[in-house]
Amino acid sequence: AEPFYIHVKRYGEDTLEETKPYIGKIFVAAGDSKHEALSKLVAFEPDGFIDVDLNRKAGGDWIYVAYKREAKSRDALTDIMVYEGKKFEPSRRLVIDNKTVKYVLVADINLNADAGGKHLYLYTTDSKYAGNPITSLDVKMQTENSVKCGVERVTVKRADGKTYIDEYINLNK
Repeated sequence: AEPFYIHVKRYGEDTLEETKPYIGKIFVAAGDSKHEALSKLVAFEPDGFIDVDLNRKAGGDWIYVAYKREAKSRDALTDIMVYEGKKFEPSRRLVIDNKTVKYVLVADINLNADAGGKHLYLYTTDSKYAGNPITSLDVKMQTENSVKCGVERVTVKRADGKTYIDEYINLNK
């Protein structure tokens, strides 16, 4: 299967170009076809879709992501986390720089549904302790380790007992 990674761009004074420059909400939908998954996302009235099946060439359900934009930075998401593990919860708390940050489950959807891979769940936070507001969201196939153009790859939090291990996550893992 091809390696896919989620990438984000964070707010910087030179990136404020749009009326609604911030990513405020993310939606995930699964279906037996591209049409079914995208039809589910339309119900959320998103501002944009990412036209990449997260299970591309891996089999399983068709998984797509959409997002809603916000005008104010206080309404923006500041981090995205992919959690690896069979047990998902509505929210997870992580300690970042000695501050507890609450991440909320985007959807009760395993990003590797019926593909036979690890169980992966998408979480987001709007905590200022997690980083600057996110202004861009994309999913790209990436075979090289370098990340270009001011974007950063989203990491996975893998539970190892009560400790979380932070690593880059291939969504087709």
